[in-house]
Amino acid sequence: NILSTNNFVNLLSHNNMIALIIISLLFGLAMSISKDKSLPLFNVLDSANYVLMNLIKIIIQMLHLQV
Repeated sequence: NILSTNNFVNLLSHNNMIALIIISLLFGLAMSISKDKSLPLFNVLDSANYVLMNLIKIIIQMLHLQV
């Protein structure tokens, strides 16, 4: 039960971190093998990362204003 789970939501829990890490590594490996075909997906993930980092910055700034 270390590498699998009955429910996809349980994959994101702390109990299944090894499975999540392995799936993430395999996903990254598959993207690197796909090269040009995976470029649109890479751009989407890169943009999502940029947006989420800005969201976190905004939340941190708002927390500093509350203190």
